[in-house]
Amino acid sequence: MIMPNVIYPEGWVIFLAKSKKDGSVIYRVFCSERGGYGTDDSWRLSSGFTLKDLILKDDHCLAKQISGSVYNLHYAGQNGYTSTTFRILEEIMEKKRKEGFHCDLIRNIKQHKNNPPMWLR
Repeated sequence: MIMPNVIYPEGWVIFLAKSKKDGSVIYRVFCSERGGYGTDDSWRLSSGFTLKDLILKDDHCLAKQISGSVYNLHYAGQNGYTSTTFRILEEIMEKKRKEGFHCDLIRNIKQHKNNPPMWLR
């Protein structure tokens, strides 16, 4: 049996992109790692998932991606990014808006999963 690639990000935030054309919604994990002495901050963007592919646990959640990898997201790292990586996230979201998507940051994934906003239902 092939085990999925599991990613354990230091900091992370989830953003959603909803197509203005067909209403489809995709969630993506934006991961941020703080650099150290002599190294820059780094970032990573997941391939995407749907809410049904998100499993909530007591201290973390698991987000199974379209690519097959799994993001193990500890709640302590939620909304964790640096000013440098946040600028990159803003650029990514602006590009998606220009492509015809409504984009929004999900600040509390547990609350969002249990009670998504009306405009998503």
